[in-house]
Amino acid sequence: MASHASTAIGISGSVYEMLAKSLVAALNAERLKTSAVPLTWVLHPLSKAALQHARWMAQNGQCSHGIGTTEFTTRMNTSNITHPRGENVASTVHTQVHEVVVQWMGSQGHHDNIIRPDFTQIGVGVAVGSFFTYWCTIFH
Repeated sequence: MASHASTAIGISGSVYEMLAKSLVAALNAERLKTSAVPLTWVLHPLSKAALQHARWMAQNGQCSHGIGTTEFTTRMNTSNITHPRGENVASTVHTQVHEVVVQWMGSQGHHDNIIRPDFTQIGVGVAVGSFFTYWCTIFH
C-alpha cells in the first residue's frame, strides 16, 4: 500500500455529488449484469462515514480499511451501520470513476461487494490527496 502523507484537497459539494452519482450509476450497471437490484445512494450515515474515511486516507496518503488501529468493524459500529455491511477502498492517479470501477471489478473481493444481492444501499466518499484520489464505498 502506498504511503504518501499529504494534505487532502477539498472537493466542492457539486463535484462530489457528480462523482458520487456517476460512481453509483457505474456500479449499478455492473449489478444489472447479475440481476441484483440497484443500490440506493444514502447520505447519512453511509456517505458520511465513507467520506470521513476517504479524507483520512487522503490526509495520510494510505489506502487502507483501517484508520491507524481503528479497523473497519469499529468504524462501522461507531457510525451505527449494522450488518450486512461491506467496504471498498481504492486510490487512483486520476479522479475518474471509470478508473476506480475497473480496479474494483478486477479484484474478487471488491467485485463481490459490488454485486452482492443483499447490499441495497451505498455510501460514497472521495478525497484528493497530493498524489492520488482516494475512494471509499460502504455497502449496506
